[in-house]
Amino acid sequence: MDRAFSEQKYSSTIIRQMFLTLLPSQIIACIASTIGNIVNGLLVGNFLSAGDLVALGFVNPLLIVWSAVSSILCVGARILCGRYIGRGEMKKVDATFTTSVICGGVSGAVLTAAGLFAAPALAALLGDTGETAASTAAYIRGLSIGALPTIFVPLLMTFLQMFNDISYSLIGTVLLTAGSVAFAFMNIFVFHGGVFGMGAATSAAQTVTLLFLIARFVMKKDLPRLSRDGFSFAYTAELLKLGSSGGVAGICYAIRNAVINTMAFKTGGTFAVSVLSILNSSVGIFDAFNVAVGNVALMLMSVYIGERNSASMKKFARICIQVGCALAFMKIAVIFLFSGQIAAAFGATGRLVTETHLAYCLYSLCMPVNIFMCVLLGVYQGMGRVLYSNLVYLVNALLLPVAWVTIMSRLIGNVGVWSTYLAADVLFFVVLALILTAKYHRFPRTADDWMMLDAMTFSGARTSAAARSVEEVIGFSQGLMDFCRENGIDSRRAYLCTLCVEEMASNVIKHGFPKGKRRDYTVDMFVLCDGGELILRIMDNAPAFDPRTKFAITPEDAENIKGFGIRLVAKVAKEFSYQTTFGMNVVSIKL
Repeated sequence: MDRAFSEQKYSSTIIRQMFLTLLPSQIIACIASTIGNIVNGLLVGNFLSAGDLVALGFVNPLLIVWSAVSSILCVGARILCGRYIGRGEMKKVDATFTTSVICGGVSGAVLTAAGLFAAPALAALLGDTGETAASTAAYIRGLSIGALPTIFVPLLMTFLQMFNDISYSLIGTVLLTAGSVAFAFMNIFVFHGGVFGMGAATSAAQTVTLLFLIARFVMKKDLPRLSRDGFSFAYTAELLKLGSSGGVAGICYAIRNAVINTMAFKTGGTFAVSVLSILNSSVGIFDAFNVAVGNVALMLMSVYIGERNSASMKKFARICIQVGCALAFMKIAVIFLFSGQIAAAFGATGRLVTETHLAYCLYSLCMPVNIFMCVLLGVYQGMGRVLYSNLVYLVNALLLPVAWVTIMSRLIGNVGVWSTYLAADVLFFVVLALILTAKYHRFPRTADDWMMLDAMTFSGARTSAAARSVEEVIGFSQGLMDFCRENGIDSRRAYLCTLCVEEMASNVIKHGFPKGKRRDYTVDMFVLCDGGELILRIMDNAPAFDPRTKFAITPEDAENIKGFGIRLVAKVAKEFSYQTTFGMNVVSIKL
């Protein structure tokens, strides 16, 4: 069990700051991914033929497949890298990076070849065998030029965000969005490239962004690197297994949307489809907040899994839910106040505005429930519960909504369609409650119960504390002697453990915390004793500070007192590593 020997009043500071550091970039990236689609639809609908607009609709499932491939790699990479970062195993991070890049290259090449050389067959497979088949094939060819960068851009952004280069990732997101819009306008008004040009414009934006991101990996030294011996089929299997829920999600959402559209047409004709079109075209901006919270939950939960830090896992899960729910209620207020204006912006008038407002309001009510589900998914994926993650997508994203819309659209008409998303989320938690009650023989009452955090068991004993003063560090280190003694650690290593904590944490407070600035600078200390091995992790939110470069980690002249403590720690440690990730400095030491 977790033990702490000093006051824990700062214990959530770093966890909260890491969450808030990652969240904005995730939100912006998710929003940006919807803007290009909106612009393409508006331009094609207003300046090209009706057949070209139909082509965009037919190709949508193909884009979902591409997104699913990229999602598998991104999710798998987040989980594996998070675990290795938590353990301080940076060589394995490079191996994961190498494996994911090779897998992305192979899949991107296959998608490009299929799109360029089998476009008519793909158009027929997507259901377009009529007069618009040529337009659909042309659009597929244009998009296929950029299949490779479409896979790589989100993958490289994932690694940038994990390794404290969030600002560059944001610049890449802005570049991708601006490029998509600019190239699309140039195609319409300068090159007159038709629907093929629209696809090629998207490909051009993805390619420019990919080159921009590659330049960053070439220039910045502390990002993951390709390694000759990094690729292995074992890493590939683990990557695909852990990321499989991303592929399952894509398939489930594609089928769900197709069924909902079909039932809407049967129930309310083109009017109902128009309402759904407006809803689906704009609601992605609101969904981006929920998806972003889930992505951050996945990344950081993986780190705490790697550390075997159950206390931080629980604190982090609660922070995710608290911030997510606050955002959800803000979105509900915005939708209830402005959904009519949103519908009017898409050209809706009269009854179409009223019905779209109703659909929006019903959709918004699921947001507090949905944010909990997104956190739940992030936690499950971070813990490696692949079966439960896939079960969530299968039940919540496919079985429940398809069953609800099929039955209720016949009973209560359009309202049965508009209420599908809300009903699916609520009914999912009823189903999950029954599953967890059967599994643990009691009803889940807390967030920890729902996320099965208490079911996570880690080997070894652990203790942790957070400090903002040298006195608090010393207080924690004094308790470490008792902790080591109780867990069978000999007196020599117990002394070295306290020495390492005091030297590294005190050094951060003395030299890393900027003087005279109002900020919650904190150093977080975590010690794990497992099988006679002591593992220390010192994390702080001060400006980047690498002790390996600031001071030589090999003993120098004895008269050179500066940095002597750090050099001594490096000498006695079995392993000594540093990385800056999620906006934090992290030193990992093994004794």
